[in-house]
Amino acid sequence: MGDQIIKQPNGKYLLFSSIEQHVILHDATPNEILKFWLKYEEERITRRLTQILTQLEKGEKPYHQFTKTFEEILSFLEENYGEEDKTLLALKKTKNV
Repeated sequence: MGDQIIKQPNGKYLLFSSIEQHVILHDATPNEILKFWLKYEEERITRRLTQILTQLEKGEKPYHQFTKTFEEILSFLEENYGEEDKTLLALKKTKNV
């Protein structure tokens, strides 16, 4: 996000977007800027999550060569934390569902 917060003479703030080369919010309080950014980030994260889940459902690898399988995660947990690891045991139970 290429935004700059600039203080206005009236004590409020504006957001200038270096991407859009325009003011995208003005006469804003810090809380209004926070809400604006949170909404932007929520939309960005939602798009990314949807993309990852769609790829997984298609059998694709959203993390390319770094995409791990369920079995690889189980092996990793067992090798690094032992076969009595609570998370490992809980995940093994999901295999039988």
